[in-house]
Amino acid sequence: MHSLPDAVKELIRRNKRPLITWFEIEGFVRRLYRERVFDGERLLIKSSFPSARSLSALRTTLLDPTYGDDRLRGSESWEDQLERRAATEGERLLIADRDFSSSVWRVAGIPDESPEALCCAIDPWCYVSHLSAMQQWGLTNRNPRALQLTRPSKLLWRQRAKDEAKEACGQLEPGDPGQQPRERVTFPPVLRKRDLAVFEPGYFGRSVDIPDSHARIATVGQTFRDMLHEPALCGGMSHVLEVWDDHAATYLDEIIEALNAPELKTTKIAFVRAGYILSERLQVQDARVDAWAQFAERGGSRKLDPEKPFEPQFSERWMLSLNVS
Repeated sequence: MHSLPDAVKELIRRNKRPLITWFEIEGFVRRLYRERVFDGERLLIKSSFPSARSLSALRTTLLDPTYGDDRLRGSESWEDQLERRAATEGERLLIADRDFSSSVWRVAGIPDESPEALCCAIDPWCYVSHLSAMQQWGLTNRNPRALQLTRPSKLLWRQRAKDEAKEACGQLEPGDPGQQPRERVTFPPVLRKRDLAVFEPGYFGRSVDIPDSHARIATVGQTFRDMLHEPALCGGMSHVLEVWDDHAATYLDEIIEALNAPELKTTKIAFVRAGYILSERLQVQDARVDAWAQFAERGGSRKLDPEKPFEPQFSERWMLSLNVS
């Protein structure tokens, strides 16, 4: 018969992620309470959900292998306690991670991963974006100094976390307070010696899993969309135009679909920039692109490059200052 702590430890190992949060661990615990069986063997569990007391005891057990060892407790000196704890340090499954707060633990025995994989492992709505995504998609040969990541704004993130916690518990039984939402972990400015640059928009972007990694990357359509909204994070508008010149025709359908997706909140100026680049610069003939001409506004001061001053040379159709040489 398996003990509950041993079953939880085994699930943590099988997760094969170098970092883990308490939200994930509690999810394992609740699954075991519901099923009361692990690897075909019965668990000695009477309730169908864990109490706050049992969760607290389990947390202590996972973080301190000496918990419950009363052979010397009470009579040993403070020095003896330190020696005993030091002797069991190598037995710990969960240990403090040097780059994150106390709410994130390093899983002993699991190989470390890239900074992007670590961030995505503890934040399910985080992904590689902007110039870092452009590089990984093969759209640029530039190597950004900082790893660029995107995660939703705090308000959106926390609301999604609340919804996730409710969905994870399903129909609650009487007396079960439910699972607490996952904690929004603050990313350090430097992770595993790599600088991080985190963008937090007011929407949930689109991403896909990176093969053989726990990381995610913005979809190629999302990546092209971001070039028009945040060109400064993508190497500047001059570089963005170079990338569109070389690759936009290849990914035309993905670009148009992403720009037209309501949840991605494409701005009018982004539609105008895309319309000009595709129809006039690249000579693309597509009714979906032509439809964006409705977003052109006469008499405004819209610029192709938001970082540079207005220039009198402009596109009459798209009513856009072509202030990029």
